[in-house]
Amino acid sequence: MRKIITAIKKQIPVKYETENFNGFEIPAYLPNKYASDQASVLLLGLINYYKQTNDETIYNYMKLLSKGIMQMQIAEKENNYYGAFLSWQNIWHAYGNIQSYALLKSYQVLNDELILDAVLKELNNFYPVLLKNKYLSSFVVEKKNQNIIIKSENKYSQIAYNIRPMVYALIEAYQITNDEKYAEIAGKIGRWFTGDNPTKTKIYNEETGIVFDGIESSEKVNMNSGAESTIEALLSIIKKLRTIKWLKSF
Repeated sequence: MRKIITAIKKQIPVKYETENFNGFEIPAYLPNKYASDQASVLLLGLINYYKQTNDETIYNYMKLLSKGIMQMQIAEKENNYYGAFLSWQNIWHAYGNIQSYALLKSYQVLNDELILDAVLKELNNFYPVLLKNKYLSSFVVEKKNQNIIIKSENKYSQIAYNIRPMVYALIEAYQITNDEKYAEIAGKIGRWFTGDNPTKTKIYNEETGIVFDGIESSEKVNMNSGAESTIEALLSIIKKLRTIKWLKSF
């Protein structure tokens, strides 16, 4: 771990600039300049390391990464995707979109209420939109004259790696705020695995443990069962078992 941290410290940017990309002012100091999804993975690792070491350099880098992720949030209330954290440049994709979960873990170390406020914007506004519309796979947006325009959006494919990050974020929010609505929404989203999805198919089979690789269209399920799909589904179910309110609604 120390070897990894030594390498990471060499990559910490010395300039914290932003760039205008399709009308959005976004950070250019995240991994690969704009990758808030990768920044979130990095942040989770750094949080665990900091808890063991109290390394001040890592603490400051965690603050920087958290700030950069928050700068990737759609902040215009009138937009249907209000609260969503963009994944890369002006693109949002569902897979691996763990920004809210990582920020909630960061909040518990940094104690910055702005972090919690940003996360709850996504959970309170964007997640219900995804749930109502039976989820999205990705979308691309641009901003012109302060108006956000949807350039494209895709509903498929839908995979377990789309669902688990939302479940984790909602359960974490429930544990922090004690507001049961977050556990209830997690339960509703978790039912994607048991048939509440566009194809009405059980993605997770509790008798065999098989987890299908995903949904390709409103009529087609990818019935392969890879390691990623299985792991992501089981992680979600473990969270379910540890959260009584979600257990009741799953």
